[in-house]
Amino acid sequence: MTEQSRPSSASQASGPKETTAQNATLQSATAAKAVAGPLTVRDLIVLGSVLIIFVASLVPIVNTLAGSLNLWNTSGLFYIGIGVVLPLVVGGLFLARRMSPAAKVRIGSLSIDQFGSVVAAFATYFFFVGTVSNFGIAFLIGLIGSLLLLVSTVCAQWIPVLAADFAGRVEVPAPLAARDAVPAVKRPGSPKPVAAQMGRRRRHHGRCQAGAGPDPT
Repeated sequence: MTEQSRPSSASQASGPKETTAQNATLQSATAAKAVAGPLTVRDLIVLGSVLIIFVASLVPIVNTLAGSLNLWNTSGLFYIGIGVVLPLVVGGLFLARRMSPAAKVRIGSLSIDQFGSVVAAFATYFFFVGTVSNFGIAFLIGLIGSLLLLVSTVCAQWIPVLAADFAGRVEVPAPLAARDAVPAVKRPGSPKPVAAQMGRRRRHHGRCQAGAGPDPT
């Protein structure tokens, strides 16, 4: 019995190791391939779109006697933030993720990919409205860059060439702020004071005895 049980215990001990090795092999087989250093095709498209948006922010929009004005000195701080600054932040995060794979960066409860999708949507909205309302080369170039950023973030999971970046990712629980809310517990009613209830009972009992009168016996 002892000799027969030894192989089973050895197989159980080696089971998790074999499973881990198989998962690692599967992830390496399905993961995206780097094409320029540690960068994948999707990373290059994201960085290229961010570069296009930055170039668009430097293209002159208005020419005056004092000089030419671009997005940096004609748009408000809010629009510069959602149209130019945040896309630059997304490009930096994508680059830092490949340069330091061990670092787990989150923006609030969003991952880098989720944050990039939100920023791409805002940037596309900004340059689309700018192109429609005030057509110019700067807004048109920015719209092209923001659309590329939108495709490489929001739509990347459904594009075969870019979907390889999401293959082999380990499934993990969602962060606390991203989890579903639980129903709130109703506030309990305030308990009635025990002393007041005992006092009312005693007064009621005394009234009953006084109303009954003396015992005729």
